Amino acid sequence: GAKQALQTLLGDDDPECRACAAFAYVHLQDSSGIGALIDSLADDDLPLLLKEQVLAHLVTLTDGDDFGFDPFGDDNAQAIAAWQAWWDRSHDRLHWDAEKKAFRLSERAPR
Repeated sequence: GAKQALQTLLGDDDPECRACAAFAYVHLQDSSGIGALIDSLADDDLPLLLKEQVLAHLVTLTDGDDFGFDPFGDDNAQAIAAWQAWWDRSHDRLHWDAEKKAFRLSERAPR
């Protein structure tokens, strides 16, 4: 199915393919796409315009916090580590908001 094809694209050599597959996962209401978007921030081969779009999408999940990531910058290691730490502590609290057609954070982790 579609998710199997997207999983293949997440492993593609082309960083644009990987980022687009991650966006498609999010569109299919699969939060694993968010983790893949975070991974794409660290990809030096991802075009700047697409990196800006990835960042713009991710900051909607953190109420505007970009963790200091600068798409134009050369040293984003700390910001990427902060995004990965956010993902580690938040991935199980994400839920799909059908009204906003986007993922949102719940206050607490599901039991």
